[in-house]
Order: sequence, then structure tokens, then C-alpha cells
Amino acid sequence: MELQRKLTLIDLVMVGIGSIIGSGIFILFASILSRSKQFIFWAFLLAAIPNILCALAYAEIASMFQQNDAEYDSIREALGEPTAKATIYVLLCFIIFNTATILLFIGHLLDFQYVKLFLCGLLLILSIINYYGITVSKGIINTVGVIEISILILIALLSSPNWKIKNITTLPPITNNSFLFASFMSLFLYSGYDAIIKMSEETIFPKYDVSYGLIGSVVTVTIIYLLLGLTASSSNNLPSIYNSKTPITGLFSEFINKDSAFMITALGLIILMNTLFISMLSLSRFIYSLSKEHLLPSYLNKLDETHKTPYNAIITVFIILTVIALIFTGEKCAMFTNLFFLTFTIFLMISVIILRIYRPDMERPFMIPLSIENIPIPMIVGILLSIFYLFIGICNYHEAQ
Repeated sequence: MELQRKLTLIDLVMVGIGSIIGSGIFILFASILSRSKQFIFWAFLLAAIPNILCALAYAEIASMFQQNDAEYDSIREALGEPTAKATIYVLLCFIIFNTATILLFIGHLLDFQYVKLFLCGLLLILSIINYYGITVSKGIINTVGVIEISILILIALLSSPNWKIKNITTLPPITNNSFLFASFMSLFLYSGYDAIIKMSEETIFPKYDVSYGLIGSVVTVTIIYLLLGLTASSSNNLPSIYNSKTPITGLFSEFINKDSAFMITALGLIILMNTLFISMLSLSRFIYSLSKEHLLPSYLNKLDETHKTPYNAIITVFIILTVIALIFTGEKCAMFTNLFFLTFTIFLMISVIILRIYRPDMERPFMIPLSIENIPIPMIVGILLSIFYLFIGICNYHEAQ
């Protein structure tokens, strides 16, 4: 029994955008802004670079292997089975902590006495929707995706008359530890596009659509974030914005309409829930794929006969996230997410380079541009940047709340 192929390129882009945008922009933005202040634009830009390069790596291997676990296949082909197994568990930890962080951000935004109980109930509801299949799921994802894109672009464009362009022409203090840590934490705001590759086996034309869905979603989100960074850096009251629970609401209040700002908070909550749902969807499919590869217990690849969904994987995701939500805080969880992401990215990019050298015969419908002797230069740059950010994150581990 196989997963049903229902997703188009537009669906994949919406999955990517929905998964990325909700990953902290409504909450973690405050922490990043408090550390980078008027240089928030640059923090977003510097964090975008390794993510775009990683998306290119994903795009090439997705076009080659066209499976939900294409990362594992590529690393196994390039570096061997033992390395592939170790690396894929790092990726699994990244996706788990990424999903858990979003859940904890929802709890932070609500912040009432029985919020933990509410989060457990939310996980249960989203798990049930996940169980009923990709057709129901994609309708929810696409609808909320259009809403969140519209809100963020609206805030950026309506505040454009107040933009202070000089704030982005002044170079940031690269040697300042607070700014570097802000840039490191900004990496989390771009996480989630890997959800697209976990939809490969439910995509109608995975050969090309998965690759272009990855790139399209990351580039779109980068543009939106840079516009928001320019808006935030132009604020005349930065402390009030980064001391608030939802900086996006603060920007809306300052530049557009103070009386309607509460609506942005409510919509932000909906967007976070949508992102959580996409992450849970992605995580359950990834666990399903690893089980098929015998990297996880075989019962996790069982599909429901009616809905063609991996029900045991969905139940497992529910249990794991419930446990983590009771132990970690949001920012600390985001820190672990970034460290796992950077570690995995290094191995993925190394695999792309090795496969270019030793397996040039493999079909690549999508190829990373700018190569010398068939070695993709963007991957070299990406590896060096990932090592740099990994060092920054480890050195500032104690800074995460």
C-alpha cells in the first residue's frame, strides 16, 4: 500500500511557506530583535544565506532520489551506511525539536494556567486531522498559507512610507557577540522547508516540483523577512516591540492601526497552529519513511487502509511532542533545533559534492549552479558558514532562555 499522490507545485510551495513563516516569526522575533536592534535586517539576511544554500542541496538530491527520505539515500550513497544512519537520526532530532519549539511558542503566546493541558488537546486534534489524509490537510495548509503571506506583506508595505533605508546601508557590528547570536537564532525562522521533501511520495510530479517547491518557498519567505526586518529597524520604539510577546502585533500597532492590533495576535496564533500541523505532518511521514528503510521499528510504516496514512507514526509523533512540551522552554528548544540543523546540513552538502565527483552518471533534473570541475561552489560556502554558525551557537548556549 502506498501514500496517495495529491500534491502539486503550488501545494508544495504553500507547505514550505506555511512551515517556515510560523517557525518563530511571531514569538522568537522578539528575542532576535532585542539582540540585533536596528540591525535586524542584517541578522535576517545573514541567516537566510545558509538556508538558501541548504535548500539548493535539498533541491538537487530531491530531484535525484524522489523519496520522502531522499536525504538518507543521498548520504548513504556518498558516505556509506553507518554515516547515513547517524546523520539521519540527527535530522530526525532536528525535525522533532523544530516541531516541539513551535508547540511551545503557542503555549508562550497563550500563557494561561492550564496551557499545558491545552497543548496536549491541540496535539490530539491535529493528529486526528493528519490521520484523515493529505486531501483534507492540504486544504487547511493552503488557506492559512495565503492568510499569513497576506498579513506579513501588508504590514511591510503599509509601513513602507516610514522605512529608514539608511538602517540597511550601515553595516552591522560583525564582531559583536550579541548580533552574531541574534543571527544564529534567526536560522530557526527559516526552518521547516524540509517538510516539502517529506511530501515527495504524495506529490504528483516529484521529479521537478519538489526541487522548485523548496527553492520557491525559501526565496519567498526570505523576501518577506527582509521587508519585515526593514520595517522593524525603522521603528521609533524598539524596546516596546521586542519586550512584547508578539513583535508583529507591535509593528502593526505602530505603523498601521493600533485599535486592530489584537486581530494580528489572533491570526498569529492560527498561523502558529498551521505551522505546527505542517511540522507534525512532515514528521509523521519522515518516521514512516525511516521505518520502511528499517531504521525505525517496522510497525511505524503501517498505513490505514481507508485514508492511506501512517497511523502508528502519527501516534508516535503525538507522544514524543507531548513529552518534550513538558520538559523544555521555547528558546532552548530552538537552540537545539539550530544545532541539529547545522550538523545535518554539513553532511548533506558534503554528500552533494561527493556525488558530483563519484556519481556524475546519476540523473539530476535539478543541478546547483556555479560549479568548478563539477564541484558546486555554493556547497563549499554553505559548509563553511554552517561550521561558523555551529561555533557561534555552541559558544552562546548559555544565552538561550
